[in-house]
Amino acid sequence: MIIYQTQEQWDNFGQKLCQIFDTEFKSSPAPEPIYIDKVIQSAFNGLNHTEESKELIRQANIGEKNPLFGIKGKNHHLYGTKGPMLGMFGENHPMYGFKMSEHSKELIKQANIGQKNPMFGKKHPTIVCPHCNKSGAQNGMKRWHFNNCRLNKLTQK
Repeated sequence: MIIYQTQEQWDNFGQKLCQIFDTEFKSSPAPEPIYIDKVIQSAFNGLNHTEESKELIRQANIGEKNPLFGIKGKNHHLYGTKGPMLGMFGENHPMYGFKMSEHSKELIKQANIGQKNPMFGKKHPTIVCPHCNKSGAQNGMKRWHFNNCRLNKLTQK
């Protein structure tokens, strides 16, 4: 994520944060960005917000203070085909050419094995289609059966 590339952008970023947290802005020299392939990472990379700062950020963005408050339907920036990744294929895609290291793949795998996996121990309820009597997990059955069942479509013709 690019937050700044120049001292002016760094100062603008600092001023916006100070407005959010209602504090006085004091200019400081911008940290040197670290270039890794196509990604510019800020000096905050790898650090975590404290619980107090998370709460301040949350308070600054809840309710009517949220820039997207009340924006729904066609006015929302992600509505329909106006998503941020629309048309981002091949060389236009920000992750084009990125190869994840085997070490990173293994870390992701280890983070989701067993009880750490959010689906661990959970089962989708089994349901039966009233048109063809096929049974299966609820997620797939609702997509391909019930109102969309081909036997239902045949009987309606």
